Amino acid sequence: METLKNILFRKSDGFGYIQLNRPELHNAMDAAMIAELTMLIHEVPQDESIRAIIIQGNGKSFSSGADLNYMQSLINSSKRENLEDAGKLSALFDSIYNCALPVISVAHGNVSGGANGIIAASDIAICADNSVFRFSELKLGLVPATISPYIVHRIGEAKAAELMFTSRSFSGSQAFSFGLVNKSVREQELETNLQLLLQEIRSSGPIALRKAKLLIRAIAGKEIDSELRRFTSRVIADVRISPEAQEGMKAFLEKRKPAWTK
Repeated sequence: METLKNILFRKSDGFGYIQLNRPELHNAMDAAMIAELTMLIHEVPQDESIRAIIIQGNGKSFSSGADLNYMQSLINSSKRENLEDAGKLSALFDSIYNCALPVISVAHGNVSGGANGIIAASDIAICADNSVFRFSELKLGLVPATISPYIVHRIGEAKAAELMFTSRSFSGSQAFSFGLVNKSVREQELETNLQLLLQEIRSSGPIALRKAKLLIRAIAGKEIDSELRRFTSRVIADVRISPEAQEGMKAFLEKRKPAWTK
């Protein structure tokens, strides 16, 4: 793994922790941070001992979104260069959404602009009640383009329109009510709630976790027809004869914990 300048990474108890690390700028995302984060999201799943990825922010905020100095500097770039750069940000959100492992975002402080794309592309998001969320792009004459597919998918067209058109701030508690995050808790309880979640995930079969992630992405938005039923039938038929599934079922019948929890 390459030397990281804008991100901290550690592996602990079967989980990969990614921490955005530009605290002096509220973890504003520039080209270097986007590249490092995308690289990690692709590389971490290659470690078969890791069961999920956790994304957090170092310092006072999760992330204030795109670094405006970086965005402004693109005025000197050609249209082709600008398109390639925007494609890298879009690729980051896609890499999170389609990561082979479950991705969990844990947000606090400022969550603005593109940072909401990380939240919406994640499988599970937890935030502090007093977090301040905002789709700030329109107030800057910009458009939340690359994050929009994930935001609309997560909270729906009508709510996305309201929050994007007004650029109004909203709390972590409101983010939960809108469906942007799965849970909102007091800031001092974030770590406890994260560890409780990871404890539950740790009890799941590690291979089954990866297969469930692929399954969810494969069936999302699909019509429930004969083709989809055949697909899901093939998935369970293959999985239930696997060594992991056999161990899980045997452990349950024998009233013991499966081998992967030891």
